[in-house]
Parts: sequence; C-alpha cells; structure tokens
Amino acid sequence: MGEKENNLKSLLKLLILVCVAAAAISSRLFSVIRHERCVTAAKKTAADEFDPWFNLYAHSNSPTALTVRSRATKVLVNQGFRNFWNWYDNTSWYPLGRATGGTLYPGLMLTSGLIHNILHKINIPIDIRNICVLLAPAFSALTAYTTYLFTQEVKDARAGLLAAIFIGIVPGYISRSVAGSYDNEAIAIFLLMFTFYLWIKSLRLGSAFWGAITALSYYYMVSAWGGYAFIINMVPLHALVLVLMGRYSPRLYISYCSFYTIGTLASMQVPFVGYNPVGTADHMAALGVFGLLQLIAFSTLVREHLPSKQQFDTLLKTVLVAGSVLGVAAMAFASHKGIIAPWTGRFYSLWDTGYAKVHIPIVASVSEHQPTSWPSFFFDLQMLIYLFPAGVFFCFHRLSDSVKGEASVFVIIYSVFGSYFASVMVRLMLTLTPIVCVAAAVALSTLLDNYIQEPEQEEVVEEMYEENKEVKENTKKESKKSKKDKKDKSIETTRAKVVEKIQEKTGIRATDARLVVIVNVALMLIFFVFHSTWVTSNAYSSPSVVLASKTPQGDTLIIDDFREAYNWINQTTSEDAVVGSWWDYGYQLAGMAGRTTLVDNNTWNNTHIATVGKIMASSEDVSYDILRKHDVTHLLVVFGGLLGYSGDDINKFLWMVRIAEGIWPDEIHERDYFTPRGEFRMDEQASPAMKNSVLYKMVYHRFAELFGSRPAVDRVRQVKLPKVGPELESLELAAKRSARLKQQQQRESAVNVRVESVEDKSDKEDSDGGSLIRELNEDIELRQTRTRGRGVFARRKLSKGSTVLSSTPIAIALEAQYLGQYCSYTAKRGGESSLARCSLCKIVHYASKQAQREDWAVHKHECGSLRRASTSGDDEDKGIPQDAVRVMARLLWQREHKRSIGDLDWEKQIDDMHDTYADLSEEDKISLGSKVMQFMDYFSQGDKTRMIKLKQDSGITIPYVMRLMSKIQTNAFALQGSDFETVGVAICPVVAFINHDQHPNCAAQFAHGDNTLSVTLFRDVEEGEELTTSYVDPTLPWSMQREALKKQYRFDIGDSPEEAVDSEYTQDLLKTVDEAEKMYIEHPLRAFQRLQPHFDKVERTYALHSKIRVRYMRLCFAIMISVSLLDDIPAWAPQLTVQLGKKTLESLKLILPFGHPIRAMTLAELAKQMLANSGEEDRMSEMQVVQKLEQCVYVLEDALREARIGYGSGSTLERYLADEVASIRQEVQMRRLAAMAV
Repeated sequence: MGEKENNLKSLLKLLILVCVAAAAISSRLFSVIRHERCVTAAKKTAADEFDPWFNLYAHSNSPTALTVRSRATKVLVNQGFRNFWNWYDNTSWYPLGRATGGTLYPGLMLTSGLIHNILHKINIPIDIRNICVLLAPAFSALTAYTTYLFTQEVKDARAGLLAAIFIGIVPGYISRSVAGSYDNEAIAIFLLMFTFYLWIKSLRLGSAFWGAITALSYYYMVSAWGGYAFIINMVPLHALVLVLMGRYSPRLYISYCSFYTIGTLASMQVPFVGYNPVGTADHMAALGVFGLLQLIAFSTLVREHLPSKQQFDTLLKTVLVAGSVLGVAAMAFASHKGIIAPWTGRFYSLWDTGYAKVHIPIVASVSEHQPTSWPSFFFDLQMLIYLFPAGVFFCFHRLSDSVKGEASVFVIIYSVFGSYFASVMVRLMLTLTPIVCVAAAVALSTLLDNYIQEPEQEEVVEEMYEENKEVKENTKKESKKSKKDKKDKSIETTRAKVVEKIQEKTGIRATDARLVVIVNVALMLIFFVFHSTWVTSNAYSSPSVVLASKTPQGDTLIIDDFREAYNWINQTTSEDAVVGSWWDYGYQLAGMAGRTTLVDNNTWNNTHIATVGKIMASSEDVSYDILRKHDVTHLLVVFGGLLGYSGDDINKFLWMVRIAEGIWPDEIHERDYFTPRGEFRMDEQASPAMKNSVLYKMVYHRFAELFGSRPAVDRVRQVKLPKVGPELESLELAAKRSARLKQQQQRESAVNVRVESVEDKSDKEDSDGGSLIRELNEDIELRQTRTRGRGVFARRKLSKGSTVLSSTPIAIALEAQYLGQYCSYTAKRGGESSLARCSLCKIVHYASKQAQREDWAVHKHECGSLRRASTSGDDEDKGIPQDAVRVMARLLWQREHKRSIGDLDWEKQIDDMHDTYADLSEEDKISLGSKVMQFMDYFSQGDKTRMIKLKQDSGITIPYVMRLMSKIQTNAFALQGSDFETVGVAICPVVAFINHDQHPNCAAQFAHGDNTLSVTLFRDVEEGEELTTSYVDPTLPWSMQREALKKQYRFDIGDSPEEAVDSEYTQDLLKTVDEAEKMYIEHPLRAFQRLQPHFDKVERTYALHSKIRVRYMRLCFAIMISVSLLDDIPAWAPQLTVQLGKKTLESLKLILPFGHPIRAMTLAELAKQMLANSGEEDRMSEMQVVQKLEQCVYVLEDALREARIGYGSGSTLERYLADEVASIRQEVQMRRLAAMAV
C-alpha cells in the first residue's frame, strides 16, 4: 500500500509540474496573440524591448539584412561558430565598429543556435526567429521546475510545488520573459536558480562531483548574463556565514573548493569576462573565502596531531589572524599596483543611490536603474510580498535542522541582499522574485501543514511512544525491576500528555476553523492568479516599439510609428547612410532600418554617447561640424508632444546634457538649459541655450503649423509654444509624418544633414535639366530628366566590367516546363531529386527548406490555384497559366503579405513602374483582356464569390489588373537559368529604371545562376553619364528592333541610319529567317535546309557588319548547335558548325564592343563546338590533337576575358570557362607527356 501511495504521489507531482509548465508558457504568449505581426513578422524578428534587437541578427553581415542579439544569433546559425566569434560589426558605433565576439555574453545566442541545430537534425524545420520568440517562455517552464527542486531542498515537495506555481505566473519574472523578449534574462533566471539548487545539493551531499556540476552551471551563467556576479558573491557569503555559525564541515570544503576552482577557470574562457574572475575587486570575496577555507582545513588537519585543545585554539587563532592579515595586505598591494581592478562605479551605485547621478549619469539615465517604488513591489509580486517575510521567519526556525538548516541559511542571506538590491534598482526586482516565491511557498506550505493536515491520533500516540522509548533506552542502566516500573510509569505519563495535547488542538483543528483557513488561502491564490494575468496581459505583453491608446469610444488604437519610421529610413536612405540618434534607438535602427548607427544600446563607449549628447545640446554650427566629422548623414529624434507620448527625447534631454558635460565640462553646462529661476522650460521663457540646441529646433520645427490658427501646445510638458517655431539652418528636413500619423500618439522626424553649404542648391541638376530623385548606391543614382523620364546616372567614373547594381526581383514565375527543374523562389537549377517539392500542390520545387519557408507567405495562396489549374488540363502542365499571369498573381499575394506585416511602402515600387496602358491600341487591350480574364480565374481559383471579396477587401478590380498587367509586360525581365536559357519572368523595378539606347553601355542579366539580376558595364562610363541598355537584341536589324520596341515598350526609334531593308531579296530573306526560327527547335535539320540555299548570296550581298547578315549567321549557328545534339548527327555537321561560329563571331566583333555579353557567349559556344567535334581526332596525330586543344584554349581564354566584362566577376559563365580552360590545359599537358614518352 505504501509503494502505491508513493507512486500515486509521484504521478500527481508530475501532473502538477506539467500543468505549471503549461501555465508558465501560455501566460507569456499574450504578446504573440495580440501583436503577432510585430513580434514574429517575416524579417522583423521578435523583440519587445530594445536589447533583443542585437541578439538575433540576419542572414549576413550586411546592415540591411535583418535585425543585431537577433542579428548575432543568425550570424551564428547561418555562418557558423567561428564566423560568429570573429564577427566584427562595422554597422554599429561608427566609425569604430564593434568586435562582437569579445563584447557580448554569447550564452543566449549559443542556446538558440544549439536548439535550432538539434531540431533540424531530427527533421523539425523551425525557423530561428521562432525559436528566439519562444525561448523565454520555454525556459520559464524550466525555471519553475528548478524552483521546485530548490524549494524542496529548503523544506519539502509541497512547498516546492507552490514555489513552482508562483514563479510560473508571477509578474516580476514574466516582465522579462514574455514571448519575444529575446534578452539575456530569458535564460539567466533559470541558470541562477539552477546554480543555487546545485550548490545547495552539493553542500548537502559533500560531493566534488556535484560541486563540479555547479561550476559548469555557473560557467553557463557567466556566458549568458552579467548578473553572474550575484552568484559568485552569494555562494562565498553563504560559505562564510556557515563558518561563522560554527557549521564548517568537510562537505562545505569539498563542495566550495570544487565549485570555485572549476567555475573560475571555466568563466575565464568567456572572452568578454577574461581575467576578471582573478583581476577585479568584484570577485575577490570568493577568492578570500576560498583562502579562508584552506586555512580552516589546514588547522583541522593539524588538530589531529596536537595533544591538547588549548594548543589547537591558539594555533587556530594564530593561523586565521595571520592568514587574514596577509590576505588583506596582498589584496591591498595588488589593488595599489593595479593588478586587481578597483570597484566599479556600478558597484558603488548599489550602495549609494545618488552616486550614479553625479559620477556616471549614463547609468542613472536608464529608467531600470532608478530606485524601486513601494507600489512596484505589490504590482510585481502581489500577495507574495507579505508572505515573503513570514517565509524568511520560518527559515529561522529551521536553522537547527541538520539537513535543511544550511539551505535555510542561504534563503535568509539571499532574501536580505535580494531585497536591498531590488529596492535600490528597479531592474534587480528580477533577481528578488525567485527567492520571494520560495519564501512565500515556505510560509504558505507551513500554514497549510499546521492548519489543514491532520495526522491520525493513533499515529501521534505511537510516534510519541517510540520517541519516549528511544530516550529511555539511552538512559543509564538500572535494576531490572526498577527499569520496568519506570518504563510503565513513563508510558502512562506519555499517554496522558498525548490526550491533553489532542484536546488542546481541537480548537484549531475544528472544521469551521480549517474552513476559514482554506477559504482565505483559496481567495488569496485566486486573486493572485487574476492579478498576475491582468498585469501580464496589460503591462508586460506590448512591444515597446508598438504603442497602444484608447479612442473616445473605448477601442484600442495600435500605433506603429516606430516601425513605420524605421521602414521609411530603410526605403528612402542609401545603404551606406550613417544615422545618429540617442543610444536608446541604436539596436532598432540597425535591426529594423538596416542602417549604420553612431551609438547603440550596448553603451560600452561613454565618450561616443556623450558625443551624441553634445550634438543634441549644442547649436547647429557646433553640431554640424561634429556630424560631418563622424560622416553622419541623418539625425533621428523622437517627439511625442502632439498627443502625449512621454518617452520622447525632450524628456531625456537633461540626461544627454549631463552625459556630455561629464566629457566636455568646459563646453556643456547643465545650468545653461535652465531659466534664471531654475526652471526647465520649453515655451517662450526657455533659456537661450535650450532654444538654440539642435534637439529643440528639430522637434519644434514647423510644429505650430499642425495647429493652424490655434496656439501650439506640447501635451507632454503642458506648455504653449510660440506661434513662430525655430528654423533649421545647417540641417534640412528629410521627411515629415503623414496627416494620419500626425494624429497618432507620437511624432517622429528624421533630419538629413546637408552636405552642401546653406547657400548651395539642394537639388543636383543633370545635363538634361533633370533633378535627383534618390541615390541607389555609391556608384549610381536615379534622376528625373525632361525628355527621357526617369533614368539611372553614374555618380562617379565607372570602369567596364563593373557590376554597378545587383537586385533581387520582387517576384518571379517559372515557365510551366521548368517548374520541376528550378527553385521557384531562388531560380537555382536542380533536378527533381535534389529539389524539395511542395507536398500539397506537388508542382512547385525549392532548392532548400529555407527557401520553401520564406516563400510560404506567397505560395500558401498560389498552392491552391496551381492545384486547381493543374487538374483542369490533360496533363500537369497544360492547365497552368503562362508565367506572366502567375508572376502578377505572386506580385499581388506578396503585396497582401507586406500589408499584413505593416510594410505599406513595399507596393510603392509597383506604383512607380513605367505604365504604357494609355498608349495601347484597342487591339492590344483586347489581347491584354484575355490574359486578365485568365489571371482572374487563376487568382480567385474559379470562385466568383472569392473574386467579389477580393475586389471589396483589396481593391483588385478589372481596371487595376489591366494596368498592372500592362506594367508587367513593359517592365518584366526574362529570367535566365544557369545555362542562360529563358526559364521564366522576373519583376525588378529598380533595374527597370535603366533606359533603352541603340548604343548601350551596360547589360542586365541573371549572371550567377540564381535570381540576382546584375547590371554590368561593358564600356567605361563617365561621371554624370546615363546608364543605358538595349531592351531588344542589338544584333537584330534596325527595323526588327524598331517593331519590337514599338509593340512592347511603346516608343519609336525612327528609321535606320545604317541600311535599308526594303529590297525584295532582303524581305524574302528575313521572311525565310523568321520561318526557320519558328521551326528549328523541333526540326533543326529542316530549318537549316531552308536557310542553306542563301548562304553564298548572303556573304556576297551584305557586309560583315550588316545586322541582316549577323541575324542570318547567328540563326544558322544556333540551328547547327541543335543539330549537333541529335543522336544521328550528320558527319558534315560538326565542321560546319565551327565554321558558322567563326563567321558569326567575325561579324559580331564589328558591331558589338569588346566584352558585350553576346560576344562572350558566342565565343564560349564556339569553343564548345570545337571540343565537341571529336570525330576528326581519330584521323589526327597526337600533336595535331594537342594543337587543336590549344586553339580551343585560346578561344576559351578570349571568352573568359570578355565574360569578365560582360557578365561581371564571379558569374556562372566565368566559372564555367575558367574550369574548362584548366581542364583542357591539363589534358594538353598529359597528351604532351604521352607523346614525349612515345
């Protein structure tokens, strides 16, 4: 029966702990449920506070890739541990940069990366950002279990279960562990309690093994959070108190020494910590206790060899006094010589709450470092705050317990110091919360034990009887008769006492008394649950970058100004822009806006932060010089005076001044920003220094215009402002919030630092009278011209072969026949066996699981449409619409996805694409309409009701789709595969801004075997010259180019200045060429037979540079290449193919510049055909074969030189040609050696 009861109890404990874990996790998911698009939106990683934005990083080292603990984690996952450890982040703390591996605690990132890799090893493809979002809730469940184990060591399992429940839902811990709170504390509190639990366990067992495990847990804590200093001071303090209480034992010596030695050596392996454990005053207490224990152990060892106790006491006092004096003297000497670093300012600020404000204002400026108000204790702990002292009191009652006493001492010490630290710094409420839960659980458990639990009376009698029996057995022996009489007498006395005691307890054990206790405890727990849930839901589950307010009707209004502002910066500033701001926004600017920052939340460089404070507090003239010196292009400020957002920069201004004054006391004085009466004002009575400061001018610039004729009011400061606001002189406004956003809770502006002097014109003029629209990168810019519309111009002299622009299309669609051969997201080639197929539609394939996950936001809509379309035909491909239809569908699905995550600016690039719909003829519109109807059927999956809903919700109407289809026809690019065949269509608005010219200087092509569209120069371009390309094949005759441009792009290039094509023979020849071109894919031999009769006449009639001749020769060459691939290839075909290739190349060199992509590709094909003609090698000697191969090498090297210019460095063609050259050279060498051997 006893075993069954134990099993039942164990099962019940397990079920309770599982429920506690579930409650802990679920109570932290409010942020995901309410703000999912802000917390887990694609490429906007979970973070509800500022620091987490460093913890997660993006897929690369690029400042525009993603988010910085967000950025760091993705560097670790995607680039490996070595690259993560050596990662130098040059996008922060410009121009200094940051050696990330040596300036952060890597434990959080390593934990996420390890979980990610383990899950992927067992085929659970969870994205790293989702792991980061849910890491804190998951570890909160582990914290609850660890707290249970710790409390069990202090009292018993019943108290442990209560402690687990408390820590699972208490707001004081939830405040830093909600879903999306990807900060160090997400795992640190678990490690804190786990290390303390292991320490108590190792102390109880006296085990070096458990001491070593404690050290390893401490090492994990050191790698994860700077709060590890709390552990390395609490554990030695506990050991010292036990020694002073006379409770020294070998168990204490073994457990502490194993913990300290292994833990110290391990902690020094964290680069950010380094030699601090043996070189700073913060860690010397642990070393001192370690030395003290050595002295005590030595004295204990000597005691066994001394004859008297008096000699031992004398020796012990001598050793302890001498050891202490020597130890203190050694530490004092080491501190004086600088071997041991002195106490830090942060240490002093814990004992003197006014110290930081005077000496280190950057610490005092953080709201988390302010003293805690009394209401905050109740807000974060509720009923636990008054159970807490009772629990500590009961721990005093257990000090004499040989098993639980040492743990009770630890609880008392932790409670005292935790309470003090939490009272002087709000942030340290986090370290107090676990021990409050433990002590409260001890108090409540003791209450329930005394008032609820009722042992059977017979058990009480037997227990006291057995206890009395033991006592009697230890007494001195008496006579047998006397002993029996005394025993009988003692039993009677014991029974009488038991009856008396039971009678005394009848009052508090009565049913009504117990019912009162049960009801009160139940009500306390119910109120605690309600309070914790309310606080978690309303106070701790809203991302700080997303604000909420109430409308007059009581509805919740979500204000997303922060993220919209960062997105605006990302979209409208150049990638190399340097943004200055107060350090609060540094991580978010790097993560959300993807821009280089001057300072960020790491706060490791006080001088750099003081520089920003000086910029904000100084006049424009002074600030301008500092901004230019640091290459700052934009200055960001946050202002909430319009609707009362109190967290703006004006309310932080005095801290900026104080921090700057600490570095430049002769230039910045806090008193200058107060009025003569000592008031800090923003109105007309503001001090001159305040009115002239950059921050004041920026936030109040044109602010009064928002109020019209009414007086302007700053609703945060509750002051009226002058009707005429400050004017900016050296700075210019880069963007204003829209009318809608101005009516929301905060106003945020970005101010652009003008490079030119105030008198200079703000717009650059080009030779065509146009003006600058925006800079695309350091090489090129987009400008508006008078005659040619928008165009791309060189910002500096550019050399041929330069890749001036690389852009990923916003949408691609493969032709149906290539859906199984290429990745539908990256356009990378791979066979069906190497590509991952969508398990639903079984049509679309992906190069990797990552690609499939990233495309799911669009493909989840496309999947159903493809399934329906594929079943409407006889085979899988027949019913699938053409790629132009599908790319438009993907474009609109992508638009809806961007809208859902708050990216409202994404679709602007669609609106900016050139529109030729107004120039279409009626016939063209009818043709376009058939495609549009096909699209509507495909997009709505044939459901008319669905189509009506799309019109109402998304504005997808027939006229809108007609115009969008027209834009796609005009702006789309042919998507090329790795073998440069057209495999689909791509939309790339940025590259589409490049205009057409009959004499272009660049070409846009997919040169890298993926979906990256590169623009490469094939001739030098001067500064200010426009980049142009050819929208059609430049080797085509002028008339054909003209017709194609008029039909697709709606402009006319005029009559040919080169040659006339109106002769009868030319017309017949071009007609024959068109017919052959249509049939040569399926019947190459028949196509060549149509062209062959004209061969001699074409050579006689047209000059080498004639484009009619080039078109004829290129088609003949292409047809013969197809013929050479036939199984029954004619014997004459290889040689003729090579001859045609040479003739084609001869003409191309006359009409195309060196390095043109068409020349490079033709050379590559010629070399390929020369190598393919292996039949003639049977009739050649070994040296003749070598000579032929060497000729191939020469052609390949020519192709390689031109490919490096036409396709850019690192292209697929360049790699292929380089490999071929190396392979043939090796074959030539082997053949030469073989010939020499013969």
